[in-house]
Amino acid sequence: MDARHLLTSWQGKPPRWAPPATPTPLRQDRGTYFRDRNAARFPAHPIEPAIVAAMMQNPRAADGVDMVACSSTLGNLLRFVRGTPQDFRMRVEKIGRAVFFVRRENSPTQHIDDVRGYSHTFPEAYTT
Repeated sequence: MDARHLLTSWQGKPPRWAPPATPTPLRQDRGTYFRDRNAARFPAHPIEPAIVAAMMQNPRAADGVDMVACSSTLGNLLRFVRGTPQDFRMRVEKIGRAVFFVRRENSPTQHIDDVRGYSHTFPEAYTT
């Protein structure tokens, strides 16, 4: 499947770095955020936006790829290997020779409880 076909179901772009002209104080994160934003927007194929973005930048990006996973899924696997107790779920699919590790929350629209820090307000302020 080529990137042009995938674009029929996804027309997004990654955020563009656009810092303010002068340093701006940030407010701490507050509000409601999805635990997995892509799963909330694309529940049937949550990693599709990443695949489409990679293929648009380089149509041969998938050549030689044996494994695809998001950082959350890789972090869960590393914690498991290290023996750190933490529950997690993922779906594992093999498509061609590539294996996809897809994170699974209790619901695609599950929210992050008690949001703290600046991990949401920083990109909101410094990207468009």
